[in-house]
Amino acid sequence: MYVNKLFCGFFLMWNIVTFSQKGNITVEYKSIIQDNKDLYGAFDYEKTKLITNGIESLYFETALDTIVNIDNSDTYYNNGSENFKRYYKNLKDKYIIYDKNYGVKGIIKDENYNIQWVITENTKSILGYSCQEAIGDFRGRKYKAYFLKDIPFQNGPHKFDGLPGLILAVESLDNAVKIEAQKIIIDEGIITNPFSNVKLISWNDFLTKYKLYFDKITSYRGEEGVSMIIAKRYIEVFID
Repeated sequence: MYVNKLFCGFFLMWNIVTFSQKGNITVEYKSIIQDNKDLYGAFDYEKTKLITNGIESLYFETALDTIVNIDNSDTYYNNGSENFKRYYKNLKDKYIIYDKNYGVKGIIKDENYNIQWVITENTKSILGYSCQEAIGDFRGRKYKAYFLKDIPFQNGPHKFDGLPGLILAVESLDNAVKIEAQKIIIDEGIITNPFSNVKLISWNDFLTKYKLYFDKITSYRGEEGVSMIIAKRYIEVFID
């Protein structure tokens, strides 16, 4: 039994490595944000999917229906939807375009998302593969990423990339963000940019718009002084 499992593992890896030289790799992830540091943290539970060929990629996020019990005894309902958010990434020219705008108008083009990684000697087993650890700071949080050198695509979920292998897991050191691969598939699909003919806003433009949106929402006072709260931070910190 052990020999058969070992053989199957080697055979699967051989197929993935061989196919990755000429086609796409699809990775399905589970993504969780549970930031209860204060009132301005986000709570998101999603299934996500990355399709990449090492030069460009598509990433999809779909919310899951989940009820979350928060440490202060509050209950949060993560409203799932059949609608998904899309990210197109060009690794050669180093930019990403996406339609998850967090309540403000615009399709965002981010050309300034580089992460300076430090690779450590630590490893973690993910889906039976030994992945190496790297640590980096990214827009308000410090992250650990685990990448698989045997798949030589310098890509990963969301905006995480730039390591010498495909990223299968990302964890913030404050334990608020966790993304981990659930399945790896070889794929012959075609990757295209779904935002090729739309007006784009820059990352800095988005931050300006989000700050105005945040101020508008949080300054609202309804009947009997009822106020509203929205997040300052998700995977990235938008407002210090």
